Amino acid sequence: MEGCSPTERSSLVKYLAPIEKQFLEKLPPTLGSPLEDTECAEDTLQRIHPSWISPFLRTLSEKDIGFFLAALTPSQAQAVGKELLYAAKLPSLSEQGKTYLQKTLLGYLTAEIEDLLPPSYLPDSPLNDLLNLKNETLNLSLDFLGLHDLAIETKQIIDKAKLSKIYEALTPAELGYLKILLQSPEPIVFAKMGLAHWNEDREKLKTLIRQRGANRLAKALYGQDPSLAWYIMHKLDFERALLVKKLSSPLENSRAVQILIGQILEFITYIGQHHE
Repeated sequence: MEGCSPTERSSLVKYLAPIEKQFLEKLPPTLGSPLEDTECAEDTLQRIHPSWISPFLRTLSEKDIGFFLAALTPSQAQAVGKELLYAAKLPSLSEQGKTYLQKTLLGYLTAEIEDLLPPSYLPDSPLNDLLNLKNETLNLSLDFLGLHDLAIETKQIIDKAKLSKIYEALTPAELGYLKILLQSPEPIVFAKMGLAHWNEDREKLKTLIRQRGANRLAKALYGQDPSLAWYIMHKLDFERALLVKKLSSPLENSRAVQILIGQILEFITYIGQHHE
């Protein structure tokens, strides 16, 4: 009823029982207008990172793989086809055939969640903003959120040579973000990264940072609407999503969760100004 005028809403509500009226008033606002939602299987699939599609197609014959690839967007088909070493020409599909294959694939991907809500039906949440990010940008969020943990430890390192090596391992955008974080104390502190014993392996450092970022995203996502969590997880690549899922657990301090959500929103603002 969010799209109704007060008069229209009043005339509709009067037909509800008292308990139904109470339930209606407690419902949170939604992301968009459910009445205007036109989300179809093709729209949902376009949001999904290609790495989620490959495991399903690996179980099929090469001929069937070609049919499913032809039902994807060109960029998805190229990415999945490359991962599966598919080199044949894609077949032509009728609109009915394409829709059938898209619904079949989406059925596989949504088997773990009951009643996936279309985006416009999602309850209002600050983390809905993550759905507007490109998949590549959302994947970068783990690397940037992990810089909060790195900022804590770099303040404790007095070895200038080691600090220099740490900074060299970061991209210019990451280094710029770290410098911003170093200007203020970090309010949410998790276990130490252990950089005192770091052997200057850049890839190991990047992995540590990504793990810490996944932890912050996982803690912020915990307790959010299951459909929102599903969309976000499936915009991440498969490996990153598994890491976030593994680290998903509640924080006892609700204030800490709000701070983590705020850090995610700060990342969105920063990356929008400096990267996208």
